[in-house]
Amino acid sequence: MTYQGLKSDLDVLQSSYQPYRDDPGGSDSEDESPPQFQGGPGGGGGAEMPYGDQEVMIHMVPEQGKSKWSHIDDLDSFFSKVYDYHQKHGFTVMMLQETLELIQFIFVVFFTVFMAECINYPLLFKDNLPTDYHGGKITISEIILTVSFSQMRFFTQVFVFISVLFWLTRLIVVIYHVFQFWDIKCFYNSALKIPDSSLDS
Repeated sequence: MTYQGLKSDLDVLQSSYQPYRDDPGGSDSEDESPPQFQGGPGGGGGAEMPYGDQEVMIHMVPEQGKSKWSHIDDLDSFFSKVYDYHQKHGFTVMMLQETLELIQFIFVVFFTVFMAECINYPLLFKDNLPTDYHGGKITISEIILTVSFSQMRFFTQVFVFISVLFWLTRLIVVIYHVFQFWDIKCFYNSALKIPDSSLDS
């Protein structure tokens, strides 16, 4: 009985098998219907069921449901920025810090140039007193010199030029960080549902 059942299964397989034939001349029919398969679910082998009639479930993801953070190329850099954003207490604090650093750099350069070029040190230390000096107090307005950029020493001019280039480069980096960390802010606020106010502590 087992042998007969096996033989009948082989007969069904052989009857449903059709060798592939290539048509070198091409087909005149423009009907590009899907291939037909013999043998139904019951294994009878006599009925033909087209592939297009079978029910196939396809799950389509709507475009509006996809998040902009569903595909990130550099995960290491992204999560490093997420960590920095958390440690520095949000977007406002980070941008305020970088803006104050730009202002601080301007103050340091201005104060350095002022102390190097705009102070009359011989008069301050009374090494070179004017002819009309009669032993009175020396005021601040007397020791401050008005010097243009062309009258400064060459070393000071180079220092100012390099400082301006560095400050402009730093400004470009800060502008880039504004757009970069704005995306991290949107990630916290919309994806993680964490407002910046909860990052203050």
